[in-house]
Amino acid sequence: EIRRAIDLGYAKESAQFSLVRAVALQGEPARVLKETESIDADVATGDRAAILGMRAQALSSLGDFEQAETTAQQALELNPKSVSGMTGMALMHALKRDYDGAREWVNRALEADPTSADSWSLLGQIELERRHAGTAAGQPGTLERGGRGRELSGIVDFVVGVHARLDGMATDGSAQDVWRRPPSLRA
Repeated sequence: EIRRAIDLGYAKESAQFSLVRAVALQGEPARVLKETESIDADVATGDRAAILGMRAQALSSLGDFEQAETTAQQALELNPKSVSGMTGMALMHALKRDYDGAREWVNRALEADPTSADSWSLLGQIELERRHAGTAAGQPGTLERGGRGRELSGIVDFVVGVHARLDGMATDGSAQDVWRRPPSLRA
């Protein structure tokens, strides 16, 4: 619908962020890259940084870590508090199995926006990957930040259970690979 609105004359600079976010939520990183090949010059700086951050996340999910890092850095140069840029850096580190670096970046993102669902989700995935299911399930120090621990612990308990079932089912690692992509980029 956003694409149709743009085709009918709605200003792309007003819609590009929403379009890229919608595509990312559909789990299509290749389309995110296509939609972010060029960013309209009139896009606001904050939206430009967020779009670059989503591009960095898509690049990471496709394994292009060098370009992902460069793109996330561009987002952070535009807006040092860009949650999307910080989440892009966190995802890149997580996918490279640098969980300490990933956790550092996701913590920065949560300091900038304690309500960021993508950041909380990625933090849970990082903890699951590190096999710290107790921490991911809401032990002090993780999900207590910002008073969201109690609210999110039920969701994380569910995710921990699903992850445990996937661990038991996947022999080739394919099911487990889903957990290495952020929720906005899952197919």
